[in-house]
Amino acid sequence: MFSRTTMEKSVMAAHNLLRELEANDSLTNEMRKILAAMEIKLSENLTIEGEKSESVKNQSGTRKILGNIRLSKNFTLEGETSEYMETPSKEEDIEKVIEKLNSAKEKIKDWTLSLSMICESGPEVASEFIEAVQEVQSLLDRLRDMDQEVNGVNENISQAEAVLQDAMARLKEEMVFILGQKRQSYEPSEGDDTSTVNEPDEINFDLIDPESITFLISIKNTMFSAGYHEQFCAAYTRTQEEALEECLVSLGMEKHSMGELLKMEWSILDAKIKTWLLVINTAIQVYLRAEKRLCGQIFGVSSHLAFLCFVNT
Repeated sequence: MFSRTTMEKSVMAAHNLLRELEANDSLTNEMRKILAAMEIKLSENLTIEGEKSESVKNQSGTRKILGNIRLSKNFTLEGETSEYMETPSKEEDIEKVIEKLNSAKEKIKDWTLSLSMICESGPEVASEFIEAVQEVQSLLDRLRDMDQEVNGVNENISQAEAVLQDAMARLKEEMVFILGQKRQSYEPSEGDDTSTVNEPDEINFDLIDPESITFLISIKNTMFSAGYHEQFCAAYTRTQEEALEECLVSLGMEKHSMGELLKMEWSILDAKIKTWLLVINTAIQVYLRAEKRLCGQIFGVSSHLAFLCFVNT
């Protein structure tokens, strides 16, 4: 037999246990409703007065409810046990991760082995590849958070890292291709004057095909999130520096040693200097301005990386 005070303590302890269970973020809405119904029943039990036999009966009911909580996570609103549901084991959890990982790996592998360029296969294909790479990144983070002693975790971490590295190399290759092959040449329109320094934004020129810039931004974001920002910036500045040199040559700039310049007749040298000045003016007003705008689009106008990559070009 239990006294009234003992019964109250038991019910209050059950209340506290239910509150702790309700604080679990993994509970479904159905389970929360069930726990709320149980708490109401416990509150009713606390106010019931009667014979000691009735108190014992209520206490027995409380034990039954608490026992059901320990036995199953799936209840009906009446507090009775329904189908037996267990928490997925670590092995089951890793199997799901590996299944998703293998699917993403196949998509990436198809392109890392292909000679075709993703950027020339349409925006949908480019988006699918980026999503597959981001999926591998996400799953790799999940694997690293798992118990390393679970069978298969370490092996799949190594595989995911290798796939991610291949994907980063492919994305860098795509970036270099876009910067080189999707680069646009400046063709002066009527009224454009590059012989003098004009006001900023007077000559608007897109250095890269606008349709390719979206993919460039996705490449940058994906490589940065994977920790490959240094590789991206190094490849970007190197490619743009080479492109700028080619641009100057195409505009009429020439490379000469000091000895060659000293041997030139003044009339020839004077004509070349005038041409070079026009080339420099065009480069500053058109190409460098367009380069600065492109850096802002890719890295963000307020990013210090945009400034550094522009300066190092």
